[in-house]
Amino acid sequence: MAYTDAAQVQNLIGVDLYTAIVTASEGSISFTQMIADADAEVDARLRQRYITPFAQLADTPATPALIQTISRYMVCANLYARHRPEQPHAMFFGSKAEQLLDGLLDGRFEIDAAQQSSSAQRRGFRVKNSDPVFAGVNASGQQRTKDW
Repeated sequence: MAYTDAAQVQNLIGVDLYTAIVTASEGSISFTQMIADADAEVDARLRQRYITPFAQLADTPATPALIQTISRYMVCANLYARHRPEQPHAMFFGSKAEQLLDGLLDGRFEIDAAQQSSSAQRRGFRVKNSDPVFAGVNASGQQRTKDW
């Protein structure tokens, strides 16, 4: 499972810094494990709204672009937090990932992925749009309220 890869992370933080961090991290958690951890967190956070796991990077269609970005930001935040804690980049990337995840959960952002049905729909109820009762005028312009 991978929503991002080394090349995307290198593009975000730069090849020199990426090489220095990954070289310094030998013996600790592997880069592949960092990606897997970030992807698992994305899946866990979004599973109530979307059907997870999402498509992989190599699949057709590939992972939605916003999910790739979130995973990339989370990996960068983890890299900086582990190996460059004195720099503010860990907080920056972490907060950007959180903002994007919160936006997806709140419905401010949308991705092209299958959504979970609501709990009412899972119990067999159907939700459909209807005109509100006793409110203003109907579609043909007639008053809904009547004087009795």
